[in-house]
Amino acid sequence: NGKNPGTRDVLSKYRAQHMDPVLKVLALVTLGSYVAYTLSAATIEHFGSSTLVYTTPFVAFGLWRFFKIVSVHDEAQSPTDTMIRDLSFVLNVALWSILVTAIIYFKI
Repeated sequence: NGKNPGTRDVLSKYRAQHMDPVLKVLALVTLGSYVAYTLSAATIEHFGSSTLVYTTPFVAFGLWRFFKIVSVHDEAQSPTDTMIRDLSFVLNVALWSILVTAIIYFKI
């Protein structure tokens, strides 16, 4: 692209002020879906635990951190590359994974 070397052409089609509300709505829908999943009778029966809902703060933090990363790091070619280098995001995923594993396999 001739306008801004080093960025993807498709990015010129989006306006940040339009994308922010969409990202926020999608984050809330994602979080609500996760909570509904953890509280569903089928999930509780499948995993034998009703405590998966306690992992929600990790998901909320992950969504918030993702939003911050894509909002602040405009120069990033890939938000995914930035996320996997973000210590707080990676630590959050690790802690979420440990807690989910403990709930499912050790029935905490």
